[in-house]
Amino acid sequence: MGRLRYFKKIVIAIALTVNLFVLAANRDNLKQYIPEEALPYYIESKQETAIHFPVLSFPTKLKTLNLDKTPAFEGVLKGIKGQYLIFDNDTVFNVRSWEGYVVRLTLT
Repeated sequence: MGRLRYFKKIVIAIALTVNLFVLAANRDNLKQYIPEEALPYYIESKQETAIHFPVLSFPTKLKTLNLDKTPAFEGVLKGIKGQYLIFDNDTVFNVRSWEGYVVRLTLT
């Protein structure tokens, strides 16, 4: 890895860490900006919430879910890897790609 690229990674990591500390420090002040429909999911505890959802098998050929083309989708969640939700039919949903969208998940 080139020195400049390595340096950029370090700077980005530091910036993200600082932003997380600022966000944590202002957490209670930010609650007022949470939309009403999202408030039931607000966790009062200031402890980190760890979510473990192991991926038992990875898709052989990925099919990326595009919400503009497929506004409704049904599938069985098989795993979570980083920002990706992996479903049973090799469909992958990149959560960060759809920032700003309101996505409703229904569990059955």
